[in-house]
Amino acid sequence: MALEGTVKFSGPAVTLDARNSLSVGSGGVIFADGAVTLNAPYVSLGGAFVAPSSTAITVGGASQFMPTYGLGSLTVNASLIDIGVLSLAGHWHGHLVADGGIFVGRHVWMSAGNINMTAARFILPRRSVSRLPHMITR
Repeated sequence: MALEGTVKFSGPAVTLDARNSLSVGSGGVIFADGAVTLNAPYVSLGGAFVAPSSTAITVGGASQFMPTYGLGSLTVNASLIDIGVLSLAGHWHGHLVADGGIFVGRHVWMSAGNINMTAARFILPRRSVSRLPHMITR
């Protein structure tokens, strides 16, 4: 199941279950004003990196969007979580759980709130590791 572009979840609780995979927020921004839970063996969040032009900085093909606080939360349960360029808007906290699986962090991802990550193996850009140790559980 693919929810492409900028995605907005609205309501007190949204749960998406997929048999194989979920791809959410290829536009680089995910909004939520309530609890969002994504369940699938493979979950991809965010978009591909787009190099900045001389006139604007871009994220996933759109203007850069800074993360914002709010009442939203994001919980992802998967064997493989793959994050590209992503800004979380309206999120207070998040839980990314690849219990016994793999977490892959590519490029840039931002949240105004706390994000806790659990996985057996983490594949992160070298620069990210020093900034994230308090959020990682193995």
